[in-house]
Amino acid sequence: MDETLFTALAKGADQAIKLAIDQTTVGTVAAARTLATFLTGNGGLLTSDTVVLTGSQAIDDLEGELGPCLADLLNLPFLGVITGLTIEDDGKRR
Repeated sequence: MDETLFTALAKGADQAIKLAIDQTTVGTVAAARTLATFLTGNGGLLTSDTVVLTGSQAIDDLEGELGPCLADLLNLPFLGVITGLTIEDDGKRR
């Protein structure tokens, strides 16, 4: 995760924030609510060009439920199991 955040900053991201939550004590839905509150509270960190990345698996959660739950709470689109992105010579993404 750290390498991805450092790469994003190196490529021009304005900021990168790493939030680690131990879901073993609160569960996925409670963790998603906590993150949603953090991201939207006190002026919020979300802007129109914010990208929220969540892992698909963790030592305490093998189902990858946090991303869809968080997207729903934030009313954002969700993409899951992305394995790559290619931009062709014609500028179209595939």
